[in-house]
Amino acid sequence: MPQFCRDEVNKVSHREYYTGFYFGNQENGQHYGDSQYIREYEVVGMPVECDDSGKAVFALKNRFFDGEELELIQPGQAPYVFRAENVTDDEGTKRELFNVPQMRVHFAFPFKVSEWAILRKVKERPE
Repeated sequence: MPQFCRDEVNKVSHREYYTGFYFGNQENGQHYGDSQYIREYEVVGMPVECDDSGKAVFALKNRFFDGEELELIQPGQAPYVFRAENVTDDEGTKRELFNVPQMRVHFAFPFKVSEWAILRKVKERPE
């Protein structure tokens, strides 16, 4: 299994992991301390338009800044990590901050983006 697949297990929202009873009943086994979810990443946007040239428009879910590191995750592929540069709104305006919910944000990628892609980033304040 590729390493990026194993890494995804810790990037999605999850509770503390436990091996179950695979290794028998362990004294320090199951985590009972709390039922809090571990969320270190957040969704930045979901695609609303994608063309064959790599141009993609995403509906904004959480804010991001110009130059911030983002990850594009797509089915069956390793995450594509990049800096959000030369990103524009619907009017073609570059901004320092994209922070309006459902705002349409325009990106240019060096490949076609899947309609099932997700744009995410490391949370500003991990829980």
